[in-house]
Amino acid sequence: MLRESVWEKRDFFTDQCLLIDDFAFSLDDIEHGILRWNGPRKKEKPDQFLAGDERLKLMVQTMDYRVHFALNCGSLSCPPIAYYSQGKIDEQLRLAEESFSATEFVINQEGKGIDCSSIFLWYRSDFGNHYLNDSVLSQYTVNERPYIWKIQ
Repeated sequence: MLRESVWEKRDFFTDQCLLIDDFAFSLDDIEHGILRWNGPRKKEKPDQFLAGDERLKLMVQTMDYRVHFALNCGSLSCPPIAYYSQGKIDEQLRLAEESFSATEFVINQEGKGIDCSSIFLWYRSDFGNHYLNDSVLSQYTVNERPYIWKIQ
């Protein structure tokens, strides 16, 4: 059966179907628990992994906001799929950020507006002083583009 969207599989992000180092993971576990340093997925669930969870030891030591330009669930609005290697990760994430933000974070200086992907709003707290958190842009109007969940 062909699927039109990742949401057709109710547990697409939460099904613990991935086995890594004898631990079961969901896509949410990897994104929010490991790569986002146990960052909040939803307000009502502030931590992906609870205290005592053995998977906590697998978290990155420092959260790098550029991970949002590399994660892909197969939907049209996701950043492009790419291969990343340990020795070139900084350069590759820099290029992924440049590529995605060039089309998905557009600033209109004259109109004082920003047209951007939902990713910049959903994970605003991850971006530090970049993008919507840049004080230079604090008086700009933000237009959130609808996220297209249709599968590529």
